[in-house]
Amino acid sequence: MMKIMKMMMEIMMSLKMMKTKIFLTFFLLSASIYPASVKDMNKRLKNIDKEIEKKNTRIKAIDTETSKLEKMIKDLEDEIKKLEHEREEIEDEITVVKKNIDYSRKNLEISEVEHDRKESEFVAKIIAWDKYSKVHRKEIDEKVLLTKNYREMLHGDLQRMGHIEKVTGSIKEAKEKVEAEKKKLDRLEAELKENLRKSDAKKEEQKKLKEKLQVEKKGHQSSIEKLKKEKQRISKEIERIIRENARRAAEKAAREKAAREAAKNKGKRKGKSSGGTKVTTTTVDMPKISNPEAYKRIGKTIKPLNGQIVVYFGQKKAGVVESNGIEIKGKLGNPIVASKGGTVIYANAFQGLGKVVMIDYGGGIIGVYGNLLAIKVGLNSRVSAGQTIGVLGLSSDKEPNLYYELRANLRPIDPIPTF
Repeated sequence: MMKIMKMMMEIMMSLKMMKTKIFLTFFLLSASIYPASVKDMNKRLKNIDKEIEKKNTRIKAIDTETSKLEKMIKDLEDEIKKLEHEREEIEDEITVVKKNIDYSRKNLEISEVEHDRKESEFVAKIIAWDKYSKVHRKEIDEKVLLTKNYREMLHGDLQRMGHIEKVTGSIKEAKEKVEAEKKKLDRLEAELKENLRKSDAKKEEQKKLKEKLQVEKKGHQSSIEKLKKEKQRISKEIERIIRENARRAAEKAAREKAAREAAKNKGKRKGKSSGGTKVTTTTVDMPKISNPEAYKRIGKTIKPLNGQIVVYFGQKKAGVVESNGIEIKGKLGNPIVASKGGTVIYANAFQGLGKVVMIDYGGGIIGVYGNLLAIKVGLNSRVSAGQTIGVLGLSSDKEPNLYYELRANLRPIDPIPTF
């Protein structure tokens, strides 16, 4: 009887060990899947960040180009207004010139008629005098006064014709000058029309380019919104993975606790049938921790790198995405130390942040160290404040900046007040 009892006890112990091995195998597989999932998710996050940065850079360039175009269009509008004003002045001048030409032409016609009439009268008088002198030569010789008066009359006619010819010449000269001025004005008007045509064409071209840039800008903005939504979705997925990992750890702890209690009470269950151990799903509650409470829990910490803070918590990068942490400038290869003691919960490559170490400080507070070139600690290892955990590498901007993030139950908080 004692042998049978001993055999049963050995079988139960073997079954218990098998269950423990199966559980450990499951847990290790889950742990191995977890970093891979995070790595894949963060690889997509890095690609999204790069795409957002590219599109924001292009949007800034478009805004600059649009501003330049708007200034050029404004300058063109001012130039066109000036040209239109000059054109109006020229058109008014052309109207005056046309009136002067018309007036001069009429005066010329009148002068020519008057000159022809006077010339005909003069010739007629000469012919009449010639005939009269032949018939009345003796009488003419006796009447000297008559001859004198006739000569004065002819001389007066000649003077009037000379004046008419002089006026006619002046009118012709004035007409030639007016015609030359008119040609000049016509040429200027043609140049103005050509300038207006070119200005309108340039304005239309720049208007189309501006519209094209605006369409492109809207397209980039739409893409950025989609990328931001995708980034948010991936971030939530990462949080889900972290929660799932925490849940599994909690379930493991619950099972271990149940096993310990079962071992304590095994003597009490001798001779009684066992209904087995009921396995339940553990829900991990991660309530929001206020900033004062978070800072109280973590206390004072060590600055992980002695250098200048170049990016502050909440500062916008690429004009859109707010930084969840800070960036400390150093030199490539600088040692990075743990800001506070805790347990390493992640030590692997993290797409977008190079190599990353995450340390659980306890109380729901986690520190994230990014842009590392090398990692000096292992997963699940215990580290103390000031211990070297890695070596500084380069950021995505090719700068030797350490990325340090502090989270209180997944929510990022400013780490600077803890230093």
